[in-house]
Amino acid sequence: LDPVKYGKLTLVLTVASLIHLTLFGPLCNGVTRFYAESIEKNDLKGYLDSVWQIGLWVTGVVLILGFCTGVGLMVTGYGAWGNLIILVVFFALISGYSSMLNGTHIASRRQSLVAIHQIMDVWGRLFFVVCLMILLDATIKVALVGYLLAATIVLVSRSLFLYRATLGVVSKSDQKHNWQQRILKYSWPFCTWGILSVSYTHLRAHETKANL
Repeated sequence: LDPVKYGKLTLVLTVASLIHLTLFGPLCNGVTRFYAESIEKNDLKGYLDSVWQIGLWVTGVVLILGFCTGVGLMVTGYGAWGNLIILVVFFALISGYSSMLNGTHIASRRQSLVAIHQIMDVWGRLFFVVCLMILLDATIKVALVGYLLAATIVLVSRSLFLYRATLGVVSKSDQKHNWQQRILKYSWPFCTWGILSVSYTHLRAHETKANL
């Protein structure tokens, strides 16, 4: 990518960073915190169901905001930016779910899996972006599609490892542990701190836009 396209790509990826800092990042802390406890209390199924429900709620919020933002940009004459925002929103969602699954690997002390998937994520992005640009064209959309493919493969891999790890262990306790409420209560302070990071990221995005 030339400097202008690379600057625009960085600016668009700021949206994914904002979603992670304010939503998925804080939730990852809650997911990591209560995974081991759910196994100890023989309620892994209740815990996973709660995580799934929280994930669906966050997905709905992100999709609505992303759709409204994309449509708004298209209506105001920035259709190219609107298409990029929609792509980066899907990338943020897939990466967010992947991070939540990564939290379960951290909680179960499977550090080798954590390291392997981090390597897969970094090198997968590079591999797909380079290959797609060689086969298609060196554009921002192609770069985002490469990011999306790499994130999807990592998400599928983490899901399979979680499934194998919980196979035969998943159980549902008769007691109610309110995992959803406890995860949200534990996560919201991280969301508050993430707003400060959002402010910094927002300033950096304005600097990038000004340089373009």
